[in-house]
Amino acid sequence: MHTLWILFALRLFSAGSFLFETPQLWADIANDKHIGDGTRRIAVIRMADRHARPGMTFTAFCSLFDNPNWLSKEDFTNWNKAVLAGYIPVGIDDENSTTFCFRVFPDLPGDTYAVYFRVSGQMDVDTLWQFFHGANDERFNKAKILEVAASAGRDNLCWQIIKAAATPYVPVR
Repeated sequence: MHTLWILFALRLFSAGSFLFETPQLWADIANDKHIGDGTRRIAVIRMADRHARPGMTFTAFCSLFDNPNWLSKEDFTNWNKAVLAGYIPVGIDDENSTTFCFRVFPDLPGDTYAVYFRVSGQMDVDTLWQFFHGANDERFNKAKILEVAASAGRDNLCWQIIKAAATPYVPVR
């Protein structure tokens, strides 16, 4: 029965543009080790697509994922320091912001799913990792998400790119 509810939620909530669910639904699915990794991966992409918005605080963005047990530090890439190879769906500004991505269940076969985001200020992967797991640092209290994009693999030509000009962030309660 639990699996049927999850499949129903994935179909229902991914079909429309209205937000009926809280980000916690997607975080619960993504963090549930009793659910298949493919379904968990889709939940992460849906959560980023439906709830991550430019203008939200960096802390609020990280808390969407609710201490992700599926994410490892090695899944992060700091694009300000990486050698570029291919299309990056968010901007890179070495002076005023840091651009990251994290791969979602990268060990699964097939295309890599990823969430890309640009955050105001300069940050490293270690700090980022700590924020995703509940840490707080005064230096980044005012940091904002400037851009965010979710990719469901390179064969998915329809990137879900949300730029700063998009709808302002309004939390769902």
